[in-house]
Amino acid sequence: MNARQPETGIINSIESTNSSYRHQALALALMFVLLLLGCFYETAWSVVSIWIRSDTYAHGFLILPIVGWMIWGRREALYVQIFKPEFLALIPLVASGFAWLLGALVDVLVVQQFALLGMLICGVWLILGTAACRQVAYPLAYLIFLIPVGEGLVPPMMEFTATFTVAMVQLTGIPVYREGLYFILPTGNWSVVEACSGVRYLIASIALGALYAYINYQSYWRRAVFILVSVIVPILANGLRAYIIVMLGHMSDMTIATGVDHLIYGWVFFGLVMFLLFYIGSFWQEPDAAEGGDTVAALNSEPVRKSLLNTAVATAVVASLSWLWLAGVITQRSGNEWHVVKLPSSLGAWYKKPLMAGWEPLDGGAEHKLSAAYGEAGANPVDSVQLFVHAFNQQEQGVELVPGMDLMVPDEDKWRVVSRGASDKLNQKLGVTINETHLKGSWGRQYLVWHWYRIGDLYTASNYKAKIHEAVNKLSFARQDSARLFVSVSLDENGDLVEARGRLQKFVVEGLDGIEAELDRGAGVTQ
Repeated sequence: MNARQPETGIINSIESTNSSYRHQALALALMFVLLLLGCFYETAWSVVSIWIRSDTYAHGFLILPIVGWMIWGRREALYVQIFKPEFLALIPLVASGFAWLLGALVDVLVVQQFALLGMLICGVWLILGTAACRQVAYPLAYLIFLIPVGEGLVPPMMEFTATFTVAMVQLTGIPVYREGLYFILPTGNWSVVEACSGVRYLIASIALGALYAYINYQSYWRRAVFILVSVIVPILANGLRAYIIVMLGHMSDMTIATGVDHLIYGWVFFGLVMFLLFYIGSFWQEPDAAEGGDTVAALNSEPVRKSLLNTAVATAVVASLSWLWLAGVITQRSGNEWHVVKLPSSLGAWYKKPLMAGWEPLDGGAEHKLSAAYGEAGANPVDSVQLFVHAFNQQEQGVELVPGMDLMVPDEDKWRVVSRGASDKLNQKLGVTINETHLKGSWGRQYLVWHWYRIGDLYTASNYKAKIHEAVNKLSFARQDSARLFVSVSLDENGDLVEARGRLQKFVVEGLDGIEAELDRGAGVTQ
């Protein structure tokens, strides 16, 4: 107990000289945070609403209490630091604000959410200063787990899980036939669905791993290594979990692990994996470092003028809230009035045919939907190419060119993806590589689909590039209209992809100019 008396005496001495300023700085930093959350309430609420409706991100409710506990544990080290505004923090603060603006203009919630978190952290850094924020850098970084991110990992992790499981089953010596995310064993059929992707395990593992690393390690490299292991282990463990479930079903003649129970087995297995990970990690734990900072410098430092603190707070507020005003100015500019258009009766040598029942994409909230079938003169109607155009005059939340859903599978019970990829067949015509999807219906009918985006008069097949083009057009007050284009063709009984690609290529090369002309006319753009 006597060993801590000198430190306590120093703290009491500092309190008597600079306590008022520190208390005011902390209060103003808290007020800044509350002001930002209030002004950007739509972005803040979008985070909380996802926590409420998604089990994957329900852990978000625990993050703030955990961060509060982390900061409370650093209170003595924090209290002896020099509180001095850091105006260099204005650079990342402005960058975060600009990122929020871009996210708001193209309705990308995750960008807005990360940018708001960046503004909060950088604003606190600006007000309290580098020395103070250095002591709570890890807790502030841990706030990243507030953001519900990771949905984009679902498709690649589903693909990895399917590939890993099939490979393990084959190594076991059991014959298996795979078609996309579906595979067939002699005892039954299996498919990798979203819940099997392992994203939930991955997110939970990283959050727990980062907390464990903070508690047990002091050096940054040990923390980084353990967090990296917390990323790799759940990915491999999820593949092993899927393999074990398939084998349980196979060996029990599909009586075990084929229903809800396989999800329970999955979480039990995940719990065991995390226990082993933490147990192994405990062998390298480090003792707590001595808390405190440069107490002598803090004691001897000149009190910071409160006018400088007020300037820092005002700068942080203006640098953050100005983006809200700018977003309002830009979004007030509406797109041109949309003129009703119809797909032409002919596109080159292709003539409009009756649209046969079959596959068609989800509309994803499109404002204007056009569809038709086109065939060459004298050709079999079955060989027609189906054209679907989703046009947008101006976008807003829920009415977006790039939606947060898979438009290619309108009904998972009726359609499944055999393969996805890219085709460069139209590079010379469009200047971009386009997306290609091979679909199979539950009754055996197959389709080959090409799809891409048009933003103004620019083409891309990338979701990210589409969003960038949208943002650039809005910032430069260029064309606001955009469209999704799909062309599909049914495959013959042999599933000849080469012949189908040839038909699609011929149609797009000959008919694209006519499609462009109608979209331009609809947007009121004259050539």
